[in-house]
Amino acid sequence: MPVINHKRKYIFLLITVALTAHMALYAQPAAQQEDAEYTRRIDALKEQCNAAMGARVNIAEDFGKALRYAFSGLQLAKTEDVKSRAFFTLTLGMGYYNLQQFDSSLYYFEKSADLSAQSGNPYYMVWANISLMSIYVQQQKYDAADKYKEIVQSIGDTTTDDLTRARACYGLGIYYFYRSYYNTAQEYLIKGIESGQRLLDTTTDNRVRKEYAFNQYQLYKICFNTQLYQKGIQALRKGHPYTASSTMLELRYLSAFVDAYTAESELSNIDTALRYYETIIQKPLDPNKGSPSEFVTSALTIGQYYMNKGDLKTAYPYIRRSDSIAALSHSPFLMHQVQNVQGRYAYFSGQYDKAIRLLEESSKISRSLSKGNYIECLIYIAKSYKAKGNLAKAAEYYEAAIMEKDSFNAETLAKNVADLEIQHNTKEKENEIIVLNNKNKVKEIELRNASRLRLMLMVGLITLSLVLILLFRLYKNKGRLNRALNERNLELDRLNAQLAVANDTKAKLFGILSHDLRTPISRVAQFLRLQKENPGLFTEDARLTYQEKFTADTANLLNTMEDLLTWSKSQMQNFKPEYHKIRLSQLLNKETELIRNQSDEKGIWFFNKVPASYTVTTDENFLSIIIRNLLQNAVRYSAANTAIELSAENDRITIKNTSAERADIAQLNTVLKGGPIESGTFGYGLHIVSEMSEKINADITFSAGNNNGIITSIQ
Repeated sequence: MPVINHKRKYIFLLITVALTAHMALYAQPAAQQEDAEYTRRIDALKEQCNAAMGARVNIAEDFGKALRYAFSGLQLAKTEDVKSRAFFTLTLGMGYYNLQQFDSSLYYFEKSADLSAQSGNPYYMVWANISLMSIYVQQQKYDAADKYKEIVQSIGDTTTDDLTRARACYGLGIYYFYRSYYNTAQEYLIKGIESGQRLLDTTTDNRVRKEYAFNQYQLYKICFNTQLYQKGIQALRKGHPYTASSTMLELRYLSAFVDAYTAESELSNIDTALRYYETIIQKPLDPNKGSPSEFVTSALTIGQYYMNKGDLKTAYPYIRRSDSIAALSHSPFLMHQVQNVQGRYAYFSGQYDKAIRLLEESSKISRSLSKGNYIECLIYIAKSYKAKGNLAKAAEYYEAAIMEKDSFNAETLAKNVADLEIQHNTKEKENEIIVLNNKNKVKEIELRNASRLRLMLMVGLITLSLVLILLFRLYKNKGRLNRALNERNLELDRLNAQLAVANDTKAKLFGILSHDLRTPISRVAQFLRLQKENPGLFTEDARLTYQEKFTADTANLLNTMEDLLTWSKSQMQNFKPEYHKIRLSQLLNKETELIRNQSDEKGIWFFNKVPASYTVTTDENFLSIIIRNLLQNAVRYSAANTAIELSAENDRITIKNTSAERADIAQLNTVLKGGPIESGTFGYGLHIVSEMSEKINADITFSAGNNNGIITSIQ
């Protein structure tokens, strides 16, 4: 009894394992299909987010759409799909940033930075941390920005991916530019531009081109701040071809060209600057949406150029235009810039009270935004007081300007020292990375050498194993040879069986040839012998009649031989019927015409009741052979001077003898199903019909009709 219980337990366990495996096997395709659908939906939302964020040249930026797609993606993304969640939160941060909703932007950038770190995706990490760094730099929260800068710098210094490296270097370049560390900023921008340039011809993401153009613009600003004018204009020319897909970036470049050609340098060319300015003012300006800053700054730049040249009359329209456009923007920064230039214009035109008022108003903003502009305001206020004769006030503002200038020079010197120190530290880090890379290469070589040694030992062991295996195989060869011999014998048996089938088919074919060709050949031979031995028996009309019959019999003989050839092909293993729609009435007319001489001898006519439009789907050659043999049988058994009706309905073809002679329907059905053949009367033709109908899946039966008639049905 215990043994039986154990057996039952084992059987139950095996059934359980089998059922579990079966369920797992069927569950896998469903799970795979669900994963594929999830991936498809996530990828589609990512593509929509990228398009709305400006990744496609032919699709305009729409940050509202980007937010909607990103929220949908965040709701769809699985908890474990950290990489997708990092992408969608990053898109939300960028969308809110461009819509100037900075609190929401900061929240999603921080969330994306955490998710990117979890996913280990360096590109998303760089993107999120650069965004956080830029926000804190603009807020002048440098301590907070430095934390993210260190992360970006570590990734940028070690990554080998051009896209990640370009974005990291761009971000660091802008960071150091805002900190006024121009040399370090320039180095990083150049590194980023070199990496980005390798991507321009291969990427489909339009943002890569816009970033490349934006950073060439940043490089231009650094070069002009450090008086490298030729290098700056070269950067603008390289970046300008990639601004066409962004109106904002194109305006920024056009304004930069105006600045470059009005600067006091070897590039100064007011005619060229005016051509770029004309291009700017031809751009559409929507008062309801404010005005881009470039409309204001470019007009101010032209006005300052003429004002510095002493041509106040020419300068005035540009300064007035900049004032009217700045008023539309409601931007304190732009209005401060206009007030600064208007104040200096008032000074040069002798309106000293107005100059003092405008410059003092302008200095409230320039004091925190631009030390250079602030010092300039103080100097022109002092000059205005001096021109009015108020020397005490003039001295007060001159002294303030000198103090601010000393402070500014000290800050600039400190920044230059810090800049050099950063460059030095950066070089040291790069050298350390090079040393570490060299050490890694040495270790790789050592590992390769160790691997080669292990490989040699393994080769020795494998060689020894092969020798042992060969020795073992020598003992097994004899058994294999015996098995091979047995297989050859079995193959010979199979070939003998196939040969027997082939011999049987050949015998059947010769039997059918002797049966089906005997009558038409004998008729042709009889006619030829009669024409040769007794040509005088034929009148001209009789000769023509017999010649027509001879032609018909010859055609019938040819068609019969073709039918037998087709049937013989059907015995080949790879021969298959070719199915297509055929018009049955045409086929029946053709076959009745082929046996016209045979039917005319007995005075039999055919009544084709099949509509001309009636079609069946089958192999035309096979059906022709079947119908021809059945029609010959129908003529053979029909009484003289009677009709044979041909009809079809619901894929059933009917051949009906209205009156028959010597017909044994049971025997006909027996022969049709493979029964014995009476070579003197009938049989071989029905065997052909039986074999051909089996090939096209047709069912043929004989049944009794009225007046001893025979009904032949082909279903």
